[in-house]
Amino acid sequence: MVKNKGFTYYELLIAITIMTLMVGFTTIGVGTAYRNSVNRSAEKIESACKEARNNALAKGNQVGYANFYRKDGKLYCHVGDEINNSTNPVNLNTQNWEVVAYNFDSIHVSFDTGLGAVSMPCNSGQLFTISFKQSTGEMSGLKYPYASETTKYKSDIEISIEKGSSEANVKIGRFGVIEVD
Repeated sequence: MVKNKGFTYYELLIAITIMTLMVGFTTIGVGTAYRNSVNRSAEKIESACKEARNNALAKGNQVGYANFYRKDGKLYCHVGDEINNSTNPVNLNTQNWEVVAYNFDSIHVSFDTGLGAVSMPCNSGQLFTISFKQSTGEMSGLKYPYASETTKYKSDIEISIEKGSSEANVKIGRFGVIEVD
């Protein structure tokens, strides 16, 4: 008598069900990891902007600056003096800068130019600076790579971080309100 070697219908059904559950749990885990990473990055950006605002208010600086620079798949931040946009940002030494975001797909900065709202990507080698006034803590402007050296956009700013289908936004209001959305 010859015995058939193989799976029965029920064994195959159970194996497919187990594999489907494993893929589903993995997908949920990856999505949660992306969401957590994006939220942590947004909170670090919010914290850096609040530190720059508080420096402007407390230390008597003329303006508090939060400089953001993207390099090697990371977003770095330096709170303190303004980093001059006329220097070549590609060669900035980020040794003493804090990494506020990594492992992301894209970062966009949205603002109003006075002629309409724009959303610009922050590409590798780009530096942008957000500044706050000493007397009020209001945002005094944004210097962005595509603007001339003297241009400062004075509108609400939104920094968006995306990884997969997860997105977090940091809103920096013209009057100094900073929050993660």
